[in-house]
Formats: sequence, C-alpha cells, structure tokens
Amino acid sequence: MTLFLLMARHGYALTFALLLAEAIGLPFPAAIALVAAGAAVAAHALWGPYVLLAAVTALLLGDTVQFWLGRYMGWALLG
Repeated sequence: MTLFLLMARHGYALTFALLLAEAIGLPFPAAIALVAAGAAVAAHALWGPYVLLAAVTALLLGDTVQFWLGRYMGWALLG
C-alpha cells in the first residue's frame, strides 16, 4: 500500500495519531505526517480544514496531557 493510498483512506486519523504521539513525547515524525497530509490536501484526497482541525486538536491534547502528567508526577516523570 502506497503512502498516498494510506493517506487517502486514513489521512485524518493518521495525522491525528502521529501528531498526538509526537506531542506526548514519543519519537514519531510529525513533520513528515504534516507534509504527507498537505500533499493529500493538494491532491484533493483530503479536505484542508479537517486536516487542520485534526492537527490542532492532536497537538493541544498532547500538550495538555504532558502538562497534567508533569503537574501530578513532577520530576519523577523525567527520571
């Protein structure tokens, strides 16, 4: 399965999942996911506002999770 077909079928969920994983702190390539989503939008396989909504929601949710983990776990989270 090519990357274009994967983005066309599961583009919003894939963009959301990769950006959420990167925002939580896992080593996933968020920039590559955004470039692939942008290419899918340019090819009219995905709709731009939904990609933007998925990306912003994932990043905000990931940052919020990181904040609350740091707030309640403190330095133990880093060590």
